[in-house]
Amino acid sequence: MSNIQQKYYTIVSNKGKQAVIKALANKELIDLTTMSVGDGESPIDTNWESLPNEKDKFGITQIKIVDNITLEVTGILSASKGGYMITQAGLYTRDNILFAIAQLPQTAKPVLSDGASKDMTIKFVITIADTSVVNLSIDPNINIITQSHLDEVIDALKKETTTNLATKADKANTYTKTEVNNLVNAKANANAVVTLTGDQTIAGNKTFNGTTTLNGAMISKGANTFSGNNTFNTGQVTFNNNAPISNTAPTNSNHLTTKNYVDNSTGADKVIFMNIADNSNEAEALKGKISTKQVFDEWLRYGTHYTSKYEGVGEVNSPRALEEIKSFTYDSTNDYILSNINSESWIYFLNPTPMDNFTLEIDCTSDKSTDDDLFLINLASIVENGEHFRLDVRRRLQNIASAAAWDICYMWGKNHTNDGKAYTRTYVVLADKNNYVMDVSKEPYRPNGWSEGVWKLKAKRTGKKFEAWTSFMNQTYDNNTYMTWTLPNTKPENIPDKPWEMLQRMCNSKALMGIGNCSQDGKFKIVNQTNVIDMKIYDLSTNTILTKNPTTGVWSSSVMGNNIFPNNTLISSKLNNKLYYCTNGTLKLLISGAGGSGLNGTWKNMTAQRQLNVVYTNDTANSIMVCVSAYDAWGGTTMECFVDDLEVIKNRSIELDSRFGRVSNTFIVPSGSTYKVTGHMGGYLWTELGR
Repeated sequence: MSNIQQKYYTIVSNKGKQAVIKALANKELIDLTTMSVGDGESPIDTNWESLPNEKDKFGITQIKIVDNITLEVTGILSASKGGYMITQAGLYTRDNILFAIAQLPQTAKPVLSDGASKDMTIKFVITIADTSVVNLSIDPNINIITQSHLDEVIDALKKETTTNLATKADKANTYTKTEVNNLVNAKANANAVVTLTGDQTIAGNKTFNGTTTLNGAMISKGANTFSGNNTFNTGQVTFNNNAPISNTAPTNSNHLTTKNYVDNSTGADKVIFMNIADNSNEAEALKGKISTKQVFDEWLRYGTHYTSKYEGVGEVNSPRALEEIKSFTYDSTNDYILSNINSESWIYFLNPTPMDNFTLEIDCTSDKSTDDDLFLINLASIVENGEHFRLDVRRRLQNIASAAAWDICYMWGKNHTNDGKAYTRTYVVLADKNNYVMDVSKEPYRPNGWSEGVWKLKAKRTGKKFEAWTSFMNQTYDNNTYMTWTLPNTKPENIPDKPWEMLQRMCNSKALMGIGNCSQDGKFKIVNQTNVIDMKIYDLSTNTILTKNPTTGVWSSSVMGNNIFPNNTLISSKLNNKLYYCTNGTLKLLISGAGGSGLNGTWKNMTAQRQLNVVYTNDTANSIMVCVSAYDAWGGTTMECFVDDLEVIKNRSIELDSRFGRVSNTFIVPSGSTYKVTGHMGGYLWTELGR
């Protein structure tokens, strides 16, 4: 490697860097308009605000976006200017900010009186954070055209121009750029059809008349007017009079779970899920949902009880199974889902988004020493006609039983026929490492409950292939516990006909997946994953992507680049009930959330968790309603209610002869807003709707 210091290079000035940061934050454009040259001898410096020993300024003539972070900017210094040496060049914005500086080889710029003259091309190659913030502004009065540019224009015009124009075009030395541009514009205006092919950036205020065809990825900046066959309507996007969304608009209740209203013939052929925030408060609220709590709040719950003493054995969500499902709770302090009963059902939390490629790791632990506890990672599921067909990885913690310590098991709920014969078993073990995991020398029996230990489960699906690992108590994954199973081409003898049909369906395509529990009290949480929970939040207000580290729980931030949102696609921000449509790289909000008051859920008594004169935050993705009833204050009861430090309610009871009084107030708190209640009262009841 050479140790010689680079002599000729380009830097972005400090002012230029500040302009880029401001443009990214405010979604503005930087207008690059002018170049300059000088004969300075001092090394170029990012602190410069103008070029020392500046000799001439001139307009830029071309800008080329090399890639997302690299610009190539060109300017031409005419033959009429010169009489000096050039060692440095500068690039200026419309506001006369020195944006970039170049150190050049020493070059003479003569004029005709020196005995020679020439046009000189100055080219900047600049690296910045995001080239989409840069706009090119060319002075229309610049009267210079290079021979190569002229040749390209002449070739394009020869077939369309008259003999006289062709004759004049042959006289290159008398043909100005202004004349060429006028001819090109006249030709363009005469043609009503404009076709833009490939990736285009449309900057500034533009008007498109006639039939306009936009092909490739279009990034629209500035106010653009489309007429002719292209219309943009509020809540509905139309290209060439073909609506990518049907005339029946999606509603808040159906857009999260169905895409039947999408008109596939027009390109809007998919719905994807992303966590999108329109402001910082919404971003903070979404952070609180991207955890195991998201599983508890958002995932589908299915249960199947297995004892004949209850009606509906083998049926999904029987009364007994539903009773057990309702007993699960969420521990927000440690991010665990808790099973609080001695279960007689297989209980599952299933991701509502089907998938065929994922990795999931969970930590689990048990509270009981007198019975075994089974924890599950569901690899694939189909729920159909009241029956749950499920492919699971199962881990039995206490190892009391002689089986199912660690296996891959396929289960269903009811009896089926196997090759025409009655078959009473409702599960088949496909792979296991039971003997290895039950070896007590590796894990002595521990009777002390939750605080004693944690076990790890890891499962991976890649199409038809399924893999699993586990650990012993308070240890890392043991590679000797590794299991794998792949869907065979022919039906195994021990799998009945209907379950085999369902197993093929779930393994040959995307299916539901999740986590679950059976038997004694226990708790489990997600500690790592790929493609299971979206750990990214796209904050439109700051143009940033927030990403959560699943192991540490720490959030990091990065700048949101171009083409993040796929075109002609419906995007559901499920956690805050919003629906967007993306066109030309721009999101259009179709459904703003819960609608109406934005309230859902059930009333909760929060009295034990709320105190007067303490500020609380609505950390949900929706509005909540707060109701406070105060009573028993000698001399009268008073109450003041605040939202975001604004006093929204103030009242007091009417009392006679210093008797006790009562006051009740109800108010709505938007997502991300703060709220508090103050006043004089002997006691109060505090309830909230929407949590």
